[in-house]
Parts: sequence; structure tokens; C-alpha cells
Amino acid sequence: MSKETKLIDEEQQPLVPKYGDHKTEIYGLGILLLSSITSACMSLFIKLGGSYSIPSSEIVTIQTLVELVFITSSCSWKNVNPIGPSGVRRWLMLFGVVGGLMLTTEAYCTTNMPIADFTAMLQLNPVFTTILATLFLSEPFHYFHGACIALCMTGTIFVFRPQFLFGQVQQLPLMPSLGSLAVALLSAMLPVIIRRVGNRAYFLVFNLYFTLGSLLISLPSAGSFVWPQGWKQYVSLIMAGACLFFNGALINRGLQMAPAGPGSVIRMTRIVFATILGIFIFHEYPDALSLAGIAMITTGAGALILIIARQQK
Repeated sequence: MSKETKLIDEEQQPLVPKYGDHKTEIYGLGILLLSSITSACMSLFIKLGGSYSIPSSEIVTIQTLVELVFITSSCSWKNVNPIGPSGVRRWLMLFGVVGGLMLTTEAYCTTNMPIADFTAMLQLNPVFTTILATLFLSEPFHYFHGACIALCMTGTIFVFRPQFLFGQVQQLPLMPSLGSLAVALLSAMLPVIIRRVGNRAYFLVFNLYFTLGSLLISLPSAGSFVWPQGWKQYVSLIMAGACLFFNGALINRGLQMAPAGPGSVIRMTRIVFATILGIFIFHEYPDALSLAGIAMITTGAGALILIIARQQK
């Protein structure tokens, strides 16, 4: 086998330029902006599948099977070793388990609560990252961190609207609300693993482990299979899988190229796209409390990301 046709492995990996390459960082931020759009579209198609009474676990199973076709085709086309270098496979397997739990929970939440409110909960990602880093990595925790987290927590209360505080206003369902917090916590772990592995694994390899982890977790809970009825349901499920592939590929590639702080801020634009889709497709109009909560969470999380990024320079 010639060198040109060998699978890309640790020694052949095309390295991304280090931070400081301005063009590379701008390119990475643009990729992450596109990932925000694909993320909102994925939530749209998952919710459409749920509106047809297709169980969320089955939606994840079909999603991952569709994505698996995209990944294997792409790896074959790019001559990429799909299992990655041996030195980082334990991290890739952890990435798959965490990603699988996240995607399965995300599908359940998306089909059972408004898209905008669910996406707002995902903005708590940097809050959990900061707390985990303080507890397990002994990273410093400043008063400003606490103020940002307090603002985010206040916004979360406004979005959840517990009855003992807000009376008889419309509330979010309890289990999907708690699930959205779990998704935010799990999603906070993924960028850490990606940065830990760095450029030693091609970005499509992350997608493969994510897909296999999701498939293994969703299959046992899928139960009796509900066959989609009509072309609209098939299109929704196939597009959910396609968006999953492109979303994962864009995030993994973007995080390898862009600084974590600005990259996370760019990813927060997904709340804008998700809110627009929720209004125009599902007629989910956020009330004043939700909008106030979304604004608090976005402001607090964005400020937290920027101050941490500045401290790390």
C-alpha cells in the first residue's frame, strides 16, 4: 500500500496551527457559528419526529444510524482511520459514552419542552465547566465567577418558573427540565475531552465514537419499533441524522481551531436560531419570564466565558 493511500493516523495527522494564527481562529469561529445553526435545525427535526408520536429513543437510534452512514463514507473518502490512534482511544471511548448519554437525554427533552427554553438550559454549559474545574482541577474561583453563576441560576429559575415562587403561571414539565440540566452538564464535559485529545485524532473520529455511544445507549431503550408513516416523517428523521453529523463535525473541527472562550460565546448564538425556529415552526412564543431568564443565562454565561478566557492568556 502506498503512502498516499494509507489511513491517516497519529503520524500523518494534519495539524491545526496553534492559537495565535488569526486566520485559523477566525475560520474556526465561523465553523462554530455554522454549528449553532445545524444544532438548532437538529432540535427542529427531532421535535418534528416527536410530534408524529415517534419515541425519542427511536429517534436517536435512527439519527445515529443515518449519521453512521455519513461518517463511514466520509472516513473512507478521506482515508481516515475511524478508530483513531491507540494512545487516545480511552479518551475517545469516554467521549462516546458521555456523548451518547447527552444525545439520548437531549432527544427526550427536545420532544417534551419548548425548543427555546431547552436551548436556554444548554447555555449553563460554562457554569458547570467552571464548577467542575474548581472541584476537580483545583482551578481558582473568583468572586466574579460566583456573580456570573448566580445570574445564570436566577435566569434558570425564571425559565423553570417553580410554582412556590411564581404561583399559577405556566410551568415547564419537571423531568424534561431536569434532563435539560443533565444535558448541559454532559455537554460541558465534551469540549474538555476534545481539547485533551487535541489534533491526535481526526475530527471525524470523534463523530464515530459519539455515534456508536449514542447507538449503544439508545437501542436498549427503544422498545418496540414504531415505523414512520409518510414521507414527512422519514424526511424529519433522516434530516435529524444529517444535522447530527454536520453539527458534530463542525463543533469538533471548530474547537480544534478556535480558542475555547470566544468559541463558546459564538456557540451561544444557537439560542437565537432555536427561538426563531420555535416561533415560526411550532408557534412557541416565549413569555416575558422566559425571555428574562434567557437574557440572564446568556449574559451570565457569556461574561463567565470571556473573563475565564482573559485570565488564561
